[in-house]
Amino acid sequence: MIEHNGKMYARVSEILRPHTDFSHIDPEVLANKARIGTETHKAIEEDIKGIFPSPPPECQGYFDSFSKWKERLSPSFEPSETRFFCHEKMICGQIDTLVKFPGENDLVLVDFKTSASESPKVWPMQAHLYHYLLMQNSIKVAFRYLFVKLDKYGQIPMVFQYGFSPSVRMDCMKAIDHFWKDSTK
Repeated sequence: MIEHNGKMYARVSEILRPHTDFSHIDPEVLANKARIGTETHKAIEEDIKGIFPSPPPECQGYFDSFSKWKERLSPSFEPSETRFFCHEKMICGQIDTLVKFPGENDLVLVDFKTSASESPKVWPMQAHLYHYLLMQNSIKVAFRYLFVKLDKYGQIPMVFQYGFSPSVRMDCMKAIDHFWKDSTK
């Protein structure tokens, strides 16, 4: 939960927690992976903002993978690492970035991942929740979302594209309702 203007907001990651299971992963390994993800995102944000990034050695491959993606597609970056709030549903989420690709007019939601594999249920839900937050903040974006799974060895990343789905949006709204219902118990 995050406090904003004296009110508590549920983070997208908290809403999606019931749909993820990391119980089979050693907590120390999980904590290290989370740290690597945070450091990689920090280096990407610095790069987007024109600051010379200096990722730690264990993040360098992921950053190099991002650099190859950026070089290949030449996107222009809009807001990065920005938190958005929805006062109606009392939720918030921090997007990685919005981009415009050459020859396209629409902003595209992009999320960078350092995960070992795709999460075929959670990633589309995360995209839809971020899209919802952007719409609630009057930011128009494309109805396609890119999740860029960075390669830890610095190779070209795998890109997962999800399109808007009314059924996934409905699942997201149910997940929000369940979160608030469970949190009042």
